[in-house]
Amino acid sequence: MAEYAIDVTKTRKLDWNVIFDTAGIGLVDAVDPTKLKMVYKELKAGTTGDVVLSDRFVALNGSIDVDVRQITVAQITKLCPWFPHATPPVGKLLYDYAKKLVLHPSDLPDTDKTEDIGFWKAVPMTGYMIKRDGEKEDVWKVSFAIYPDHAKLVPPSEDSPYGWIGAEPT
Repeated sequence: MAEYAIDVTKTRKLDWNVIFDTAGIGLVDAVDPTKLKMVYKELKAGTTGDVVLSDRFVALNGSIDVDVRQITVAQITKLCPWFPHATPPVGKLLYDYAKKLVLHPSDLPDTDKTEDIGFWKAVPMTGYMIKRDGEKEDVWKVSFAIYPDHAKLVPPSEDSPYGWIGAEPT
């Protein structure tokens, strides 16, 4: 059995930088990707009965929540792509607003992409709604839905239709 050396210099306390489309979204307080869940279907065969032979990946469902602190008209326009309207048009496919979303560890230089988590198609699902009480700093809670890139769903693509970890594939 392998022994693992204890090394406290390998621990980190950090946040994410969030890049939507081609630019960062500014100051954020918290980024929570833990609502994303991989969906699997069990693979069984009649000759093996109830034995699960494997699981087949079928989808990635959920959202990434971001607490945005830097709130400007430019940010509102970027994170509400239907701006200046309060909502998207009725019947509009939100996929039409989808852009690339990248989470980059804040303690790494911009050039080090080794721990980036990227998604091909993400859409901010939260309108410009901020709870204000005159006491606390404004925080805009933005939730990004993650969709598969439709072009990557077509066989024989070996790429993930959802995204990547590390440097963006070319």
